[in-house]
Amino acid sequence: MATSVFELVVFRLALSKLAVGRVAVFTALQALAVAASAAGDLPRVPLHWLWNEQQTDSAYTVDAGRLALFVHERGYVDMGVLAYVDALPSANGRPLKCFYFSAPRTDTFCSMSLIEQRTVRALGFAYTSNEGYLRVHPSEGTVPLFRLSRSYGKGDDDREHRFVISEEEFVRMRKQGWTFDGVKGYVSTIP
Repeated sequence: MATSVFELVVFRLALSKLAVGRVAVFTALQALAVAASAAGDLPRVPLHWLWNEQQTDSAYTVDAGRLALFVHERGYVDMGVLAYVDALPSANGRPLKCFYFSAPRTDTFCSMSLIEQRTVRALGFAYTSNEGYLRVHPSEGTVPLFRLSRSYGKGDDDREHRFVISEEEFVRMRKQGWTFDGVKGYVSTIP
């Protein structure tokens, strides 16, 4: 179709002269998300993988400011785009919420599972950010997002959680002793 779902929804919202304010903006975003979700046309954002060798920590972000903070102030290296995640909520999506446990453990933990989020909060992790939306169920053009983990240091006190989308990388890491935490959602390999 010549006109995208987003253009049609924005046009209809403009014609309806919604009042400016938080409720109107939220309603507009909801309308966009519902229309885009129905059409399978959700916008995507790059999910960057960040690595800090000294802290044995992997972190993830879709936000350019957070990416700059991690690279320039916290000593992480931008390992590139891991995958593309939805920018807006949908019926088939949940937010990827990230949490951080500071030194000496220095662990970043990201999940869309409410149970896992409650568990890490109870363990002392602090909420840091939402990093886009993962698809709950596979859909056309998506691949599984595998999460693996491994322990470091005295008494295995330091743990790293890492996402991968490549089955070859998954197999390689399992052979190196990484624990498979499960498929944590579905992502796209293209914008």
